[in-house]
Amino acid sequence: MPDFETVKSIASVATPFTNAIVETWLKPALIKLLAKYRTDRELIQNSFASKFQDYLDRAYERHSYLNVLVFQNQRKLLEELYIPMRIQRDRMREAYLIDDYPPELLERHSRVLIRDTAGMGKSTMLKFLFLATVRRNIGIPVFVELRKLSSQVDLIEFVITELSPVGETVDRNFVIELLTRGHFIFFLDGYDEVPLAEREPVTHSLQQFIAKLPDNFFVMASRPEAALATFSDFVGFDVLPLLREEAFALIRKYDTSGEISSRLIAALQEPHLESVSDFLENPLLVSLLFKSYEYKPRIPFKKHIFYRQVFDALFETHDLTKPGAFIREKHSGLDIEEFHRVLRSFSFLTVKLRKVAYSRDEIVRVLTEAAKYSQGIKFRSSDFLQDLLTTVPLFVRDGSEYRWSHKSLQEYFAACFICLDAKEREGEILRKMISDDSGRYLTVLDLCYDLDFPSFRANIIYPLAKQFVSHINSVYCGEYGSVSYNAIAIRKTMTFHRSIVFGPHDILKASVEEISSRSGVPLPPKYQPLYGSELSKKVFVFSYGSHSEAELFDLLRTKGNEIFCAYDWTSEEDVSAVMAVEPVVRGIGKPVLLTDDPIAPFNSPELFSHVNTLIRGLDVGIWFDPLACQNIVFEFESEGSLEDSNIDLLSGL
Repeated sequence: MPDFETVKSIASVATPFTNAIVETWLKPALIKLLAKYRTDRELIQNSFASKFQDYLDRAYERHSYLNVLVFQNQRKLLEELYIPMRIQRDRMREAYLIDDYPPELLERHSRVLIRDTAGMGKSTMLKFLFLATVRRNIGIPVFVELRKLSSQVDLIEFVITELSPVGETVDRNFVIELLTRGHFIFFLDGYDEVPLAEREPVTHSLQQFIAKLPDNFFVMASRPEAALATFSDFVGFDVLPLLREEAFALIRKYDTSGEISSRLIAALQEPHLESVSDFLENPLLVSLLFKSYEYKPRIPFKKHIFYRQVFDALFETHDLTKPGAFIREKHSGLDIEEFHRVLRSFSFLTVKLRKVAYSRDEIVRVLTEAAKYSQGIKFRSSDFLQDLLTTVPLFVRDGSEYRWSHKSLQEYFAACFICLDAKEREGEILRKMISDDSGRYLTVLDLCYDLDFPSFRANIIYPLAKQFVSHINSVYCGEYGSVSYNAIAIRKTMTFHRSIVFGPHDILKASVEEISSRSGVPLPPKYQPLYGSELSKKVFVFSYGSHSEAELFDLLRTKGNEIFCAYDWTSEEDVSAVMAVEPVVRGIGKPVLLTDDPIAPFNSPELFSHVNTLIRGLDVGIWFDPLACQNIVFEFESEGSLEDSNIDLLSGL
């Protein structure tokens, strides 16, 4: 824990900055607002200004720290560990280095969405931006952990609670009127952590809140979620991977002596370890790598091995390298394998709850249920919880709330449960995950891929391959004149689990329902824009599909799975293709949903290959390999049942 003098120092540093924000932005707004109130204006003005400065002081102190797993969840100053990160707008060249408050970012975009997968540091970046906003006196910052919102607590109520001293309440209408005057910057962290049961009301209230406050700025951070498509006025940015030197700089920050970091960095530069370079792109995995190497100087090659070594290090001691290191006695009395087993079932049950923070009663209830899956292991739920907070610090206590130190740890143990403890229902669980929302379970699926590839292949890859083979055998089977067989085969591949829409400029902001209505052809449920490209100043082409499916396909592609093939891809549309297609789109004058109708204009011999070129220019080309998919289907459907294949294994025993 930081000492009293450090906390006191941070408070003294913050006060001049927060006072400047109040004087520059808040008091002028209060003076104008209170002009219409028949009351003691000066009293209300000073009282509210004082409350808001108290909030800013508290928030500045709180967000100046990180709970870092590498240091046993001790609080460390954010700016001592922060490595400036880079964000980039989709596939465009617009990018920013977040090494200070980026004024040009919010000057260009008042609604910003920062997204990426587990461990890329989105929350840390938002905290850094909050602190930088205070220091720069850019506006009035408000930091919101979205998981704390619900159907009963909307964003207004959250702000009121933050501003209200104990025993007092700030007037709701007064706060709303103040917010409408602008100059507020809302940092909205962790949309993906909003519990599913609260997702719809929270999303609705957020959208209303944002729509009613056009003169304010909003920066939201989230893992990729299908529901993010509803925030269509937000401009999306992705967190760029760490560069190798940035990863090494982060490793050095974790090591006070410099001995372990020097050895680790030297080892990582060995040619035979090039295969682990992907792990150096993710700040969380970099920290886990340091932790596991500190415990056991061996570099693992798989994510799940990272997590296991980190768990082993946390369970046995935080530093086995020093003389006199000890194995801490566990309150639960469990050994390392028993503890891991209970954690697996506990984590799976919490993943089903679809949230990472809980009350004490919730945790005790889930641990009691987890005991049913851990037969032969006896423990008290309260003792196990105490271990999670202290001796095996995978949890952090924040007031009355208990939460995972990082969501990806929860997902690792849940994946272990699926692949090790729920074998009889593993396939059913995997299929359920991709049918519900594979984007939400992406990290779990990633880990399951490595933990039990045969089951993953049988339950996810084989059904996808079968669907693809069925697709290519059922579309574009008509007569297309002089169109080549190869061009038709490419079109079949390009239209698997996606719909292509060409249209005039006004489709840019049209909803899926509106496009379906105007084109006269329905888009499948849950389809949203995946990628878009401007052909000219008047015409757009979009790829529509399921965000969850697109994320699953991208996961499989990054795994180098056999189901995909590499087509040549270019981000630039061929000029001749644009010139050929644009007049047709403008002539139709409404959105056109691409179909396999042989007489449709986009399927004419003159346009067919041009249309393929434009589709190929939409995205990174996650194309299924027809031959590989056919081989997978043949392999699975020509094999005998699993029970039959086990007969040889039993003979001779």
